[in-house]
Amino acid sequence: MKFKKRFVIYIVAALGIIFSGAFVQDFFEVSQQMDIFTSVYKEVNQFYVDEIKPGELMKKGITGMLKNLDPYTVYYPDAEIEDYRLTHSGGEYGGIGASSFRDGDSIVISDIYEGYAAQKAGMRVGDILIEVNNRSLKGLEADAVEDLIKGQSGTNVRLKVLRL
Repeated sequence: MKFKKRFVIYIVAALGIIFSGAFVQDFFEVSQQMDIFTSVYKEVNQFYVDEIKPGELMKKGITGMLKNLDPYTVYYPDAEIEDYRLTHSGGEYGGIGASSFRDGDSIVISDIYEGYAAQKAGMRVGDILIEVNNRSLKGLEADAVEDLIKGQSGTNVRLKVLRL
């Protein structure tokens, strides 16, 4: 009985040492890469020819890093968290109830939220937005378009849509 107990304790201790060694090595690599990133960021911020926007630069860096994982792992900055919660939790959302993405020169509807104005108006996934309140969407990013179609709950928005 004592032999079995000691054997189990030795195995658990050995596994703990092995896994903690792997953790320390991973931690060291992550720490080293963070130091490199911080150094590059500081250099760009101080010495780049043009003025940079540190928040935008950091957001693009994080987004670029996550793009290498899979299409479902995304970063929402604090400023966008509330909008995300409202559109995905049934809160007091003031938009049309649709998400979009840029495909070449077009802004394409990618998701329609059940019970919202977009669904009630008959919009479909794949519809292409042309104008919002008589403003052309040509050249605007999908995020800017989503900002145009959001507003106070109950306000009207006029959309020009192309259905293929």
